[in-house]
Amino acid sequence: MVMTEKEVNDYQLVKEICEKDITDIRKLIQDVKKKGYEILQIESLYFLFPISIQKNRYMLIKEKGIEISGSIISLYKNKVYKVDAAYIFHEIELNDYTILMVDIDLKKQRAHHTLKFTKELIVYQNLNYLLLPIFQLLSLKKVLKNCIEYSRNRTTFGVPIHKHQMVAQILAEGFTEYSLNKLYLIDLIEKLNKELVNLKDYIEYIKLIMESQQKMLDQIIPVTGAHGLLAESEVNKDFLEIHITGSVFRYVNYIFD
Repeated sequence: MVMTEKEVNDYQLVKEICEKDITDIRKLIQDVKKKGYEILQIESLYFLFPISIQKNRYMLIKEKGIEISGSIISLYKNKVYKVDAAYIFHEIELNDYTILMVDIDLKKQRAHHTLKFTKELIVYQNLNYLLLPIFQLLSLKKVLKNCIEYSRNRTTFGVPIHKHQMVAQILAEGFTEYSLNKLYLIDLIEKLNKELVNLKDYIEYIKLIMESQQKMLDQIIPVTGAHGLLAESEVNKDFLEIHITGSVFRYVNYIFD
């Protein structure tokens, strides 16, 4: 099946996002919000990620440096709500963004605006669902880069540790995991655009990608030895970021039960 021009643009957007550097995360969030404005013509719109529908829990991603007071204009499915900031019950501060946890029964809230279910609206939601695994992917890329540099500069018995077979194999597996997950995310948005996968399976695939990236991280971190555990280490910062992002669904529902 040949992709339409619109689908090609969506596909290329995700490909571009996946290939960005870690320093672009804040701009990445801004770019996705900008795309939301182009599609929906709504300023300062945030996307509500459902965490536990039974318990009316959602999360939204906020750029660093953006203060929220009063109400938050939020999109869930095809409805726009003005969510009072009082419904925010927890915040998770990360390197480049903040995850806000919201406890609200949307069924009891009056929708500020109801949108038509268009292809553009669906694509915008799909892009938002991809944000967390993409953030993880970019962090994993940075960890790999730091681990490779460390392994080249660190020596044992006069030999750079990256020349040891076990270290070389771990780094090679990490790079393979990163490359495959990048391609998988790009392929996933293409399949969703062509309706070859439903939204439920799409979310499950995203969770699997996030879990696999956490596991790979745990395998490559030991390459840096004690250095990677230092609080000021860039590797340690990204280690925590990847695990917090990947565990956010389980974390919230466990801690706040």
